[in-house]
Amino acid sequence: MSHASLNVLIQDGHTECYYDTVIVPITNRELLWGPDAFAAWARRGIAEEGAVGEDGDFDSAIVVDFDRKNVTWLDNPDSISIPRVQRLYERLLQTSWPGYEFRYASGGQNDIWSAVGENENGHVVAIYEDEEVDGRWSSIAEVITNYDSESEVEAIDAYDYDEERAWVSVFDDGGVVDHRWIDQISMDLICNDADAIDVLMSLPPADVPEECVVTEGMWVDSMRGEVGIWGGHSLRQQIEKTQSHWEDYKVIWAENGYEDHCAASGPMGVPMTDAQALARIMPSLLSTKRIDPAAVFDAIGGKLKRTAMQATGCLLMVLCAPIVLFGAVSGNWQAVGITIAMVVIATILLFKLIERKVAAKFSTDGLFNQPESDQPPAAGPLDDKQRRAAMEKILSAAGLPSLSEIDRYVRPEDDPMSLLT
Repeated sequence: MSHASLNVLIQDGHTECYYDTVIVPITNRELLWGPDAFAAWARRGIAEEGAVGEDGDFDSAIVVDFDRKNVTWLDNPDSISIPRVQRLYERLLQTSWPGYEFRYASGGQNDIWSAVGENENGHVVAIYEDEEVDGRWSSIAEVITNYDSESEVEAIDAYDYDEERAWVSVFDDGGVVDHRWIDQISMDLICNDADAIDVLMSLPPADVPEECVVTEGMWVDSMRGEVGIWGGHSLRQQIEKTQSHWEDYKVIWAENGYEDHCAASGPMGVPMTDAQALARIMPSLLSTKRIDPAAVFDAIGGKLKRTAMQATGCLLMVLCAPIVLFGAVSGNWQAVGITIAMVVIATILLFKLIERKVAAKFSTDGLFNQPESDQPPAAGPLDDKQRRAAMEKILSAAGLPSLSEIDRYVRPEDDPMSLLT
C-alpha cells in the first residue's frame, strides 16, 4: 500500500507544495541533511496547486518556513519508537539546521495545515476539529479483551526479547514497587480511572526491561505522591491531561526517560549507549534508495523469478528422469543426450517467453512505472563515501559517537530495504 508524503516550502512569502508517493516514507532521512539539501530533494515531487489537503490525504509531511526558520513535521509514530533514539535524532537535526525551531505535529494533519495557514500566503487551510490523532488504547481492559483466548491473556506479558512495550511501575504505601508490561500507556492510566491500577496489577508481574525495547513508561508512587511519565511525541501531548486527572499527585515529564524511571523505581536496568541508539536509525539515514511501488515491484519480481527458475529446474529433473532411465535400460546414450538437450532448450525458451510476456503486461498497464527523473532519490549526498563523510561531520558537531562505533551495533533489520527482502 502506497503512502502520500507532503512537503511544503515557504520562502519570501511564497508557498510551494509537493506530493510524493512511496511505500514507506523515510521522513527522518530526508530532513536530516539541512535546509538546502531538503529543498532540492522536496522539489523532485509532484507540484500541487491549490490548498493543502484539498486534493488528497497524506501520511507524512514536512513544512519548512525559511522566512521564520520553523520546521513542522509529521511522521509514522513507529519510525522512531524508542525515546532515546528520538532525542539523539533531534540533536542531529539541531546540528544540521542551525537556528531553526522544530515542532513535531502531535495534532496530526491539523498541525501541518495550521503551519501553512499561519503564513499570509493566500492559502486556504482545511481544519478538522474532531480529528483523532493518537489512536491510543482507551483502557487496559480493552488491550486484554483484544486477545482471543485465555492462554493469550495469561501470556500478555510474555513479550519476545526484542519486542517493544510500555513499562509501568506502581509503588504501594510501603514503597514496594511492582512492574508491569503493556503495549502502551492507555488512556485510563493517563486519566486516573478508578479501576485502572487494579486492572494493571491483575496482569502478571514483570521485571525491569532493557531500554532498547521500551517505547514509553510511567510510574505511580503513592508514598511520595508522584507520577512520572515519559515516551514519544504522542504521549507528551497527554501530559496536561495527566496533570489534570492526577491532581493529588505531582506529575512530571521525565526528560531523561528510561534513566529517570530507573532512578525512581530503584533497579538501574540496562540503558542503551548513544552508539547503540544511533545504530537503530543510521542505516536508514545513510540509505539513498526509495521504497516506492517500483522498488517493491522489482523486489517481488526478483523473488518470483527466482522461484520460477527453481520450479523450472525441478520440472526439468522430472522430465529428464524417464529419459535417463530409458538410456540406462537401452544403452543408447547418444539418443538420450540429444533428447535431454532438446527438452532443456525447449523449457528454457518457454520460460523466457513467459517471463517476457509477464514483464510486458505490467509495463503496458503501467501499474508500477514511474517517470524517469534526474532529481535526487534522497536528500543529501548520494555517493556512499561522501554521504558517510557528511554524516561524520554532523555526528562530530553534535558531540556524538563516530560511524565506526555505531556500525558495531547495526542489525540487519535496521536497514529500511530489509522490508523488501
